[in-house]
Amino acid sequence: MHFRAADESCEWHRPTTFPVGIMELKEITGSHTLRMDPGDVLVLLSDGIYEYESKQGVPMGEERVAELLKYHHRLPMAQLSKQILSATYEHGEGVPQQDDITLVLLRRLPGEK
Repeated sequence: MHFRAADESCEWHRPTTFPVGIMELKEITGSHTLRMDPGDVLVLLSDGIYEYESKQGVPMGEERVAELLKYHHRLPMAQLSKQILSATYEHGEGVPQQDDITLVLLRRLPGEK
């Protein structure tokens, strides 16, 4: 997900391949370049976050993650990561984790070229 700070919008980008070593691929799609403006955040999350279900079987979902970004995007990345993880576990209401959870957050700082 590419969070654009200027208008607090999210652009969703699907993976173009599997992580290295997971499986052999017959075809690899091309990569693309993102322009990140100051304050923008690149959010790489495993599906273990999006698919984490509540006791009622409702997944966390991409939109809940997008809302967290809109509300907390000014936090330092370590704190933003904690917010996403906390919200994920709260959503799960004690349901055991079924998949891996991985987060990588990158922010372009103001003044960077």
